[in-house]
Amino acid sequence: GGVRGGSSYVTQRAASTNSSTDPSLSWVQVQRTYNNHTVRATVATVANPAPFFRVLYPSFKGTPCHWYLFPSRAAPRDGCLFAVNGGPFAMHQRPSEQSCQGYVVSRGEQVLLDSTSSANFGLTPAGEWVMGEMSVEEVQALA
Repeated sequence: GGVRGGSSYVTQRAASTNSSTDPSLSWVQVQRTYNNHTVRATVATVANPAPFFRVLYPSFKGTPCHWYLFPSRAAPRDGCLFAVNGGPFAMHQRPSEQSCQGYVVSRGEQVLLDSTSSANFGLTPAGEWVMGEMSVEEVQALA
């Protein structure tokens, strides 16, 4: 991890089963009550995420990070076993307006380097989870 300037992030080695074909995916649905509201969620565990974790982003007329990407549509198209919204992203945007916020790197490609959000989450090519506030230079160095 690192702490430089206003940045503060941590890295942690991702779990690995050393299999290139089995993500060892399991999930369970849970229900809890918070402040008198019932909340339902799905908790997924991926024992071998590195070969399978992907950041998918929306595109509108060839412009990345414009409009929205619906996991229910993207998952079957991209062969995903499990898909969730990642964010951060802006809601209620027109198709021609940028919806992603922050830094978006997918499969080593730096798709968006926009400082609208300093919260970051991802998996580096070295197989480490990275979480926290990062500068654009730190994101580029880890990509």
